[in-house]
Amino acid sequence: MQTDSVPHSETPSDPELEVLLHVSEKSDARQRDIAQAVGVSLGLTNAIVKRLVKKGLLTASRVNGKRLAYAVTPDGTHEIARRTYRYLRRTIGHVVRYKEAVDAQVLAAKTRGARVVVLIGKSDVSFIVEYAALRHGLDFKVLKPREADTLEPDATGRNEATPCVFFGEKEKHGTHGGVYLAELLGRGK
Repeated sequence: MQTDSVPHSETPSDPELEVLLHVSEKSDARQRDIAQAVGVSLGLTNAIVKRLVKKGLLTASRVNGKRLAYAVTPDGTHEIARRTYRYLRRTIGHVVRYKEAVDAQVLAAKTRGARVVVLIGKSDVSFIVEYAALRHGLDFKVLKPREADTLEPDATGRNEATPCVFFGEKEKHGTHGGVYLAELLGRGK
């Protein structure tokens, strides 16, 4: 069974879900393989597998003297779907809150006369910043931190008519005022 809905590296830290996903993709996996794929110790993997078998989410069948084969049960498949749905629902909720926070900043900047929204550095939510800029009819630029000083003053002496600046990385660049996305979105300081 192929489970492409949530790649392992993008799921939250949920080792039980990771084990279920791995076994659903590779039923011939040994516990050592599962531990390596999930990124937990062999001892923890053993405990998780036993717990999942006890819950009826996995089956373990002896193939030969020592080797066990694992399979996800129908209840296990349901659990994968349930946990994946919860994860996606939480993620969508975060995206909506981030969109609202960024949108408010962009609208306030437009009211102050900004004509461009600038994102300096990398950000996982750059698409939200771009969407807010376009939604309010502003240009959108992404600059590498070392390019931040290329925001030259226009004829009024203001940089790009006082751009709305967001910082995707933790370090501020240049003398431009701006908003750290991590702070705005409540993920850091």
